[in-house]
Amino acid sequence: LAATLRASQQRTEAAAARPVLHVLIAEDNTVNQMVGQLLVQRVTVVGNGREALEAVVDHDLEIDVILMDLQMPEMDGLEATRRIRASLGPDRPYIIALTANVTGADRQACSDAGMNDYLSKPLQVAELGALLDRDWSTSATTPLLPLAKELR
Repeated sequence: LAATLRASQQRTEAAAARPVLHVLIAEDNTVNQMVGQLLVQRVTVVGNGREALEAVVDHDLEIDVILMDLQMPEMDGLEATRRIRASLGPDRPYIIALTANVTGADRQACSDAGMNDYLSKPLQVAELGALLDRDWSTSATTPLLPLAKELR
């Protein structure tokens, strides 16, 4: 129990030390939603791509980063990303694909849709934390797809 409490406290301290980013988690799996929420101070959670598109485009939420699952009901993450990019352009928000498929073809499909990076599922706290700790003063279009691969 003490180890679990220490680990929880460390995650909370790490989240407090990060820049305050508004992160949209577009994920239909509640476990992955909870892992994402552990590391982020300001978070909005939606369960599919259509809701992600509406949150960002229709409701004008100031989102810095989107954690976008690729396979969701109603609208998949690739289509949602294409529509977000068509509406808002290539610079913001920074979109990170969440996928169990990490083949070269999958990474290329993510990049072609306008995603900036990817993380494999199940989500790992250390990998997500490393992406959230990056220097956000650089352009959102800076390709970081190799970064997630290097973290493994």
